[in-house]
Amino acid sequence: PEVIRRAVSYGMTVCPGCATATEAFAALDAGAQALKVFPSSAFGPDYIKALKAVLPPEVPVFAVGGVTPENLAQWIKAGCTGAGLGSDLYRAGQSVERTQRQAAAFVKAYREAVQ
Repeated sequence: PEVIRRAVSYGMTVCPGCATATEAFAALDAGAQALKVFPSSAFGPDYIKALKAVLPPEVPVFAVGGVTPENLAQWIKAGCTGAGLGSDLYRAGQSVERTQRQAAAFVKAYREAVQ
């Protein structure tokens, strides 16, 4: 929480990782403006629904860890504002073309999920 408070004091937007409701509320109490649930794949979309049920409704929540173009809609439908992307978007040494394809697939999946 101290890192969050310090970052907020400098005018930074803070979106810390959390895995439990206790961690989420501690982060919000310290001034976090959004939350990322990590590792989301270990919990699943139903966990996001349960967490969102107890959080203030205006708090953006992002799924991070295990998000793919194929499952992004599940996270959005569970209540996530969006997702943090990692190795499914880019892996060390992969081609620019593959990164472009993956980025396009994520954009398409997100647009379809929020329609």
